[in-house]
Amino acid sequence: MNTEYKSRGVVFLGLATTYNENYDVKRVKHYLRIQKINYKSLWDDGTLTRPLVEAVQGLSVIPQTFVIAKDGRIVKHFQGFSPTSTPPLVREAIEDALKGNRN
Repeated sequence: MNTEYKSRGVVFLGLATTYNENYDVKRVKHYLRIQKINYKSLWDDGTLTRPLVEAVQGLSVIPQTFVIAKDGRIVKHFQGFSPTSTPPLVREAIEDALKGNRN
């Protein structure tokens, strides 16, 4: 999906946190390599993830996906992942964000 939207200015960014990864950077890097994650991922001490999760009153579910518009507005928030249902829902939310639609 990363390459599909790159030409349209969409940026994908992964966040691994000290909370859910037990400070194990090697484990995270190995997981990203095995999963063939082709977008940038950051190691976050909670500075980024905590406010995002609090803004949507999210639970401590991993993974969480946020589609954020250029103006910083959270267009859509997903908790968990289903290989069949999550990707099309994320695509729909990205298209809404690109069109400026508000959910």
